[in-house]
Amino acid sequence: MLRRWIKKTARLAPVAVAAAAGFTALASLSTPAQASGWNVTTGSGAECKGGGTYCLFYHANAWFGSNNAVWSFNYRAPDLGQWQFDHCSQGGDGSCGGYHTYIRNNAASMAAVDCKGMTVWYSPNFTGNFNWVRGGSWGNLNSALSNNEASTSRGNLC
Repeated sequence: MLRRWIKKTARLAPVAVAAAAGFTALASLSTPAQASGWNVTTGSGAECKGGGTYCLFYHANAWFGSNNAVWSFNYRAPDLGQWQFDHCSQGGDGSCGGYHTYIRNNAASMAAVDCKGMTVWYSPNFTGNFNWVRGGSWGNLNSALSNNEASTSRGNLC
């Protein structure tokens, strides 16, 4: 009787180990990765050409007045893939680098004119890593998001 039990147990042990390993692997896949956010506020006195409250700029270190393509908006954008840089902050439309370039994965800095601030997200629909600036401020997107952004949102509080 003991011999049969030992043989049966020896035969089933690899199955039990494989099942436990599979369960562990599945459990680790279901754990979501944590997104990280960075305050990239560099300066104050933000201004957006084109009448927008929030801006994304084609170049870094651009908050207003530079010869730079800009996209101005007053709302959140769940997917930047359909939008283009539609204003030129100096020199008239068409004379600055990035004009009419699609915004998604092409922005390098941002500004928030009003008191609510602005957030730029790595993925569409406001998910993934993000950069943000305080209201009335501007900043350069960090290395995780510069030319690697997909959606924007406004802050909630003034």
